[in-house]
Amino acid sequence: FVAGCDSLLHIIDLTQGKEAASVPIESPTGVTPAVLGDKVFFGTEAGEVYCLSAAGEVRWSTTLDGCFGRAFPLIADVDRDGAYEVYFPTAFNNPQPGLFALDARTGKRRWKSPSVLQSYRSTVMADLDGNGRNEILFGDKNSRLFCVDAKGRQRWTRQLSGRGIFFAPAVA
Repeated sequence: FVAGCDSLLHIIDLTQGKEAASVPIESPTGVTPAVLGDKVFFGTEAGEVYCLSAAGEVRWSTTLDGCFGRAFPLIADVDRDGAYEVYFPTAFNNPQPGLFALDARTGKRRWKSPSVLQSYRSTVMADLDGNGRNEILFGDKNSRLFCVDAKGRQRWTRQLSGRGIFFAPAVA
């Protein structure tokens, strides 16, 4: 899958290097897709979030309060229930920025955890304290790092110096 800035999401058959499909998108800055098996997930600047098949067919779509065209979704089973979630950070100026958790099969919104400013590609999952439960870390353009549990409840937040957290933090 390749996102272009030509208002199309190009789906490439990697075995042959040929375009299998192209899907029109309403996002002036293009999109950053994430792939799970034969599904691709992406959001647009208009607040739309999509799940497409490898053939470019819409599996589900939903509209959320945010802009997601520049956001890189995280696909993970953070709550370890055997079903994947898709985590979308808001990626542009937004009156209510934060991280959205959606059911990857249906697109149903599970929760939203607020942030101070927008995020981009800063979401990572890890069991930070070794208790067998995963947490999610994400940063925002305000240089604030957030830690939430699998239900989106804030565990802690830390203000860092600098000019914004744009990429996923390394977890060791």
